Amino acid sequence: MRLSALSSLLLALSLLFGLFGLGCGRFGFAPKDASVGDIPCFDLPAVIADAPARDLPAAECAGDDDCTDPQRSSCLAGRCVEMAGEAPCYEDADCVVSPAQPRCWMGVCIGEPVSRPLPEELTANTWTKVSETVTGGRTGPLFAFVPRMGRFALSAGARNAKAAEDIHFSTEHLDLETKRYENAYPAGAPASFTPAEGPTQAAPHPPWGFSPFEMIDKEGVARMPFFNSGYGSTSNAYFQWTYVPDRRLIYAFLHNKTLTYDPLTRSWTDLEVKPTPTDHAGSLAVGSRTMLWGAMGYDPIHRELVLVGGTASEEGGSPGTWAFSLKDESWRRLEFGSAPINAQRWRIKEAKLQTRGLVAVLRNRLFATQTASEARRDLMVSAGALERLVSSLADNFDPQKLPLEEREQGQRAAGHLAQAKAAVALVNLGGPLDATTGIARVQAVIGALLWAELALSVEPPARALSQLAYHRGTATLVLFGGDGMDRAYADTWSYDCATRRWTQRYPPLSPSPRAGHAFLTLPKSDKLVLVGGYELGNGHSYGYRDAYQNLSGEVWSYDPALNSWSKLAVSADELPSNAVREVASPWTAAVNEQDVLIWLPSGEGRSTWALAVDPSKLDSLGTTEQGVAAETMLFRGDEDSGYRSYDPAFYDRQPLPAAHVFDGLAASITPNRWVAVTPPQGVSGTGWGSSTFDSQRRQVLYWGGGVSYKGTDVRHYSLATGSWSLSASPDWVLEWTDAYRCPAELSFNNRPMGPLQANQAYAYDPVASEMLVVNNAIWRYDVARREWRFPPLDPPFSPDVMHIAFETTPQGVVVWGQVNFKGALFRYNATRASFDALPMQGPELAVAYCDGAGMAYDRKRDALWLAPAGANTLYRYDLASGNLEQVATTPPAILGGEHALWREQVYLPEADVVLLMRRFGAEGAKVNVAYDPRANRWYSIALPFDDGEEHSFSWQSALMFDAVSGLVLLHNPVSFWALKLDRATAGFVELK
Repeated sequence: MRLSALSSLLLALSLLFGLFGLGCGRFGFAPKDASVGDIPCFDLPAVIADAPARDLPAAECAGDDDCTDPQRSSCLAGRCVEMAGEAPCYEDADCVVSPAQPRCWMGVCIGEPVSRPLPEELTANTWTKVSETVTGGRTGPLFAFVPRMGRFALSAGARNAKAAEDIHFSTEHLDLETKRYENAYPAGAPASFTPAEGPTQAAPHPPWGFSPFEMIDKEGVARMPFFNSGYGSTSNAYFQWTYVPDRRLIYAFLHNKTLTYDPLTRSWTDLEVKPTPTDHAGSLAVGSRTMLWGAMGYDPIHRELVLVGGTASEEGGSPGTWAFSLKDESWRRLEFGSAPINAQRWRIKEAKLQTRGLVAVLRNRLFATQTASEARRDLMVSAGALERLVSSLADNFDPQKLPLEEREQGQRAAGHLAQAKAAVALVNLGGPLDATTGIARVQAVIGALLWAELALSVEPPARALSQLAYHRGTATLVLFGGDGMDRAYADTWSYDCATRRWTQRYPPLSPSPRAGHAFLTLPKSDKLVLVGGYELGNGHSYGYRDAYQNLSGEVWSYDPALNSWSKLAVSADELPSNAVREVASPWTAAVNEQDVLIWLPSGEGRSTWALAVDPSKLDSLGTTEQGVAAETMLFRGDEDSGYRSYDPAFYDRQPLPAAHVFDGLAASITPNRWVAVTPPQGVSGTGWGSSTFDSQRRQVLYWGGGVSYKGTDVRHYSLATGSWSLSASPDWVLEWTDAYRCPAELSFNNRPMGPLQANQAYAYDPVASEMLVVNNAIWRYDVARREWRFPPLDPPFSPDVMHIAFETTPQGVVVWGQVNFKGALFRYNATRASFDALPMQGPELAVAYCDGAGMAYDRKRDALWLAPAGANTLYRYDLASGNLEQVATTPPAILGGEHALWREQVYLPEADVVLLMRRFGAEGAKVNVAYDPRANRWYSIALPFDDGEEHSFSWQSALMFDAVSGLVLLHNPVSFWALKLDRATAGFVELK
């Protein structure tokens, strides 16, 4: 491959500068500052124009001579590309004509770093601890090798230091030879930015972690923000960055900003590009604009960044594949696949959704959570319609009508559709459809349709924490695995940089399903290496940190040319796990030009591990025993966990009683005693959560939480069968901040992520037959279909979960929200799927606060009783007239002088009282408290527990009333207490 005349001139100039020893930098000069010192350089200088490449008109080529202007362009991967000073290449041999640029890196010839021998302590394929410090730990940072410096750049991430004085600078450089991390202060930084390494004296940026993600600190220095204490986010970089060798810059997409980092000047720049992959015409009107958990790679042929996966506030919860042109500095969404394949995939998806609807009908019938009209539905008719739909899909799909390059996908999909057709034929086999066996049979249809849909995917399905790696020999970006939130993938995808086309590869064996793994280019051996990651676990501990299991000891190699995965024979005397601060933590690793992989496990301190990778040393037995087929997914809940599970089928298989449990209990229960009701199977409990009661189907709907559980599933508790069932396997929050808030908006299944807290943040609407939920928007859960509706609603009040309360009324859910920081009332209009502002005459209503505000619907008076948090004040709102009045009452001292209703309470029509959930008084003599609206009086009620013990109820409990049985239900939080209140014999004692 020839150098152009311009490249030859630049080469001569760079050699001239090198002979005179002017150092490095754009013209050989290293930036210098009294507080920073000289930035070292390790290779011959080169002069490079900054203009990006562009495709020439004659795009197809077999060699340079086929290009329109062979003096200014070269043939790379079959396309003519105009180069900007760097020579294009496939391999090092293409660069031998350039003494200053002898190595091929990501498709361009680059300067050779100073030749460094491997550290003496490194042995091929043996993990070695390089260094360890008690400070410097961070989670999810950017970590890249910069070849022209011969150093590693480390930046961003969530800082793990407990004390402010232990925080290192947000960007550091690692010199593997000296094993030292240098605080990479930007050129021109103040003299106060010291010392050179270790904990920094530079002021924190942002000061407290709550500020917007800005690149300029209060002293005017451009640097990466570095925090972990924000309520809504952290400064994690995930895999949303890549090193661009022909620009000598690191590019990143973080917090809806397109950023660059110059390792030589140590400066960050916000390119201020709009629109972005998470803020464009397809984005929701509500919600966050922050992308999390995505992956970025570099296409050297078109000089484009490729961004894939991660989250977005739009349908499907992920932005798809986007490209950023270095020339135009603009983002655009890439579209893939022919019209026929996309149309067929859409039809299969719709059929899958309809099939899931039938499963919901069957599950409602099995657990007796259906209305009278739903109970009359003929399931054989529904199953027959499903059989016709699936059979039509299978019979009318002809893969030969797809474009040639898509026919292999079509053949795979046709095989899965044939399986779906066979499975659906069994649904009605043997006569009337039985709910117990029918669920399993219909689930088999869903499984076959899912695989057919995936087979027709024209880009990787939505996923999180799966890194892109560039392969020089095939000019492709490769993606493996990832976290689908309710599943883990083990698929291999290849993005052809020349054609901009995704292809799923089907190697004989692959690593097991996982995410968070480091996936890197081995420039010396021209292979790709995968290390670590995590797999899905089924833990149920508090905080659910064991919902993920680390894979510390596994190292795999992938050869894209052969489409072959191999487990490497790797040894280690000791190897730490990737300790997590968040729930799921990506592995931080990078590879230098000698195929030495550096890994930084997450933790408070920082240990640095090195692995000199030799992909020729294979663990053949491990490959066979631990490898899985390409079409392998792991769903959370595939294994049962004692008496509770994340798998809906676990509950479907349990024996159920024939009688209505709570109706029998109502007939036998002793009045005025709390009676324990423990379901035979449990579910995962939430912290700081709530629940709501579906009076039409007589079931408790349990979702959300805050401090602990983070799944998106809705748990249904049937009063008829006294047992739990699940709507679906939960999508799981991969991360939450110090405030236990998930920075993502929704899952890849269009389900809302759990809020900071779910106290009073949702309620059942009997008019719409939906559960309404607030979390930065109003989400609607279709109770009959057991699925969330999309899109969410943008309400006329602030959708802030901390300052809101929901209450069920016969005319629809009433929301006590805020507008312009003032309290306001709205009612959900099921016909228009909107909220109507309720008229209000009277005093100004205070704003609700989730921890203490209370609201109860009084059926006898068609009124609401409202008590703002912290005010010890009671309001009465008349729904018919719109009159609001502050009630002249003094809540009793036993309530503590803070809240009049204490968040959870329920109106009991027969007793005509509002019963508070919490217990008050001295230990050993705690009582319940009730408010009598007619007499405007407060009473204590001695309501003992049937086990003779005292129990307290707080932020993770809820109080409900079942009008059919006349029982008060106290959900706390997995089991229940039931109470039949008889006012005549309860012994009400007036409180002052």
